[in-house]
Amino acid sequence: MAGQNQIICRGILVHIIRSARKSVSLEVKPDLTVNLRIPQRFLLRDARTFLEKHSQWLEDKYAMMAQRRQRRPETALPSRVELTKAERERIHAIFEAKAAYFSEKMKVTYGRISVRQQKTRWGSCSSLGNLNFNLKLLAVPEPLLDYVVVHELAHRIQMNHSAKFWMEVEKILPDYKERRRQLKNYCL
Repeated sequence: MAGQNQIICRGILVHIIRSARKSVSLEVKPDLTVNLRIPQRFLLRDARTFLEKHSQWLEDKYAMMAQRRQRRPETALPSRVELTKAERERIHAIFEAKAAYFSEKMKVTYGRISVRQQKTRWGSCSSLGNLNFNLKLLAVPEPLLDYVVVHELAHRIQMNHSAKFWMEVEKILPDYKERRRQLKNYCL
């Protein structure tokens, strides 16, 4: 049974999220969560009407995301808060060692390293040179983890994704295109 902030449409549970917005948006996330974002004063009956009008789109998108999810291996790990301090330190040391190794080969420096459970990125590099890595990288094959480390360190040379940037990545990983392609087979 759906709650006060939920509607079931064609057998799909839709979460209603009210916010300070003027438009309505419907999204199906990779984890198959469905959110309908509506303005604060939007009536629930209008939300139901909107869902009825877009029910075919919702059903198609949900089926597509479910199919994609089945094809991709899950990178399930315990959440960062479930890890002990010793486990977090061991994980941080893995990324630190990788970054140190590849930064020496690439002749670049970096700031601090953070390991987080991100939902949309495998890694990032700030303008200050701080590196952020997704904890889920520990669940992918090591060559793919190496690709992400090299990718982020290449941003220390080129802070974009230009041809020069990819040349820097290719100097270290000539097969980076294949690694990048393989990484897309894993769920974030």
